[in-house]
Amino acid sequence: MKKLGLIALGAWLLVSILASTPAGGVNTGSTFQSRTPSRRDGCYMSKPISNKNPDDYYNQAMEHFDKGQLSQSLAAIEMALSMRQSHAAYRVHLARLYRRFGRFKEAMEEVNTVIAAHPGEVEPKFERATLNFIQKDFISALQDYTECIQLKPTLTEAYYNRAMVYEQLHNLAKAKEDWELISRTAVDQEGKRFALERLAEIENWMPEENRITKNERLCP
Repeated sequence: MKKLGLIALGAWLLVSILASTPAGGVNTGSTFQSRTPSRRDGCYMSKPISNKNPDDYYNQAMEHFDKGQLSQSLAAIEMALSMRQSHAAYRVHLARLYRRFGRFKEAMEEVNTVIAAHPGEVEPKFERATLNFIQKDFISALQDYTECIQLKPTLTEAYYNRAMVYEQLHNLAKAKEDWELISRTAVDQEGKRFALERLAEIENWMPEENRITKNERLCP
């Protein structure tokens, strides 16, 4: 089997990109659905800030985050939390910012608190999975991404990241299953292309008797 050295870099980039927005921007259920800020052309559109509405600060925090303005995003989300301390979506975004600043312990404390209060929500588990992956706790990351898929079977980002985790764990058969599913169901062509590239790499690593032919892989 070839070394999996490049996978670590690829996984880091994939997880970082896909997890930089709340669960890929999907609807994660009632707790977050009612708080989802509006988006236009990929950016959150915040209203002028009032000193009475924490959602305005949350929207501003998301807008800053989209622009890569992490310090401003942190300041805005802290203002929102000063008004509504227990809001789940606010705390998940705070955890996401802590992760981006490398404050992993604080990020993990935030998501664990949210998960304890809202065990059926996808977004905090997705963030915790990403934290576990970055810290190379691949077993815990695998468990969380799998739970995300169970809660939201259409969450493509969780399949991508779980496939990468399987590769890190050298479970190529399971990784292949996820990449094959993505290659069949991904809406965007870039996602399909990436999945097919990963499948080709995995087939090179797997024993001859476990490989499939190109034609078989491309069958609908």
